Amino acid sequence: MNKAATWVIIREDEKFLLIKRWDQTRSSHRKWFFPWWMANLWETPEENVIREIFEEVWLKFFPEKIILKYKDEKVERTRFIWKATWEVKVQIEECDWFGWFTYEEALELPIAFEWVEHIHHLKENGHI
Repeated sequence: MNKAATWVIIREDEKFLLIKRWDQTRSSHRKWFFPWWMANLWETPEENVIREIFEEVWLKFFPEKIILKYKDEKVERTRFIWKATWEVKVQIEECDWFGWFTYEEALELPIAFEWVEHIHHLKENGHI
């Protein structure tokens, strides 16, 4: 079974990072989502998220907490949370647009996949 890790980066003002990629071949074209990626076969979800966060935002990331873990028929997914206390620099080579959004602002965006549920989960569980 494939594994994927997602990270939620939250600033002190409770805004969280969402990214958008411009790829007309994907169903997520022109939609916003949390940074995520499929793990290499040998990686744990923790190793995956540490590697990917460095590649995407150039930070040494150590996940504070797993906030959600679930499986569908194809992928085992792990969601991590991290409270950022310094400026995050997004690599524009890895995503086309990025932004910091409040809960209310994010709900106004075209969100990809099941991410709206995860935004609600963050609010309902006191993360934002």
